[in-house]
Amino acid sequence: MRVEEAIYFSPKYKFEDIDWNDKDKLIEAFKDRVNGFYLKPAEVLNSSREYGFAAGLLCASTIDFLARISIDGKYSGKRIKKWLCDNITEFKETEGASKKFYDDF
Repeated sequence: MRVEEAIYFSPKYKFEDIDWNDKDKLIEAFKDRVNGFYLKPAEVLNSSREYGFAAGLLCASTIDFLARISIDGKYSGKRIKKWLCDNITEFKETEGASKKFYDDF
């Protein structure tokens, strides 16, 4: 996100201020990014029945983002389905749910 001349990694952290070698601070900045740019806005949108679709798009984008950084592989369908099964119990326990999610969303 750009604010004037600064480019932000997350709501609290500018890219230029991130120490990519400081694991603890990087994890803190990463949490701030996921919560601040993805999950909190989705929660705000979801609180109104009018914006449920937009909230769903942000959630799907979050899943794609998390899958991309945590699972190797170029094909997004396999990566997303694997991430869903590995991280969300309901997808692991329900046969075909991750495929349906990927195909429909």
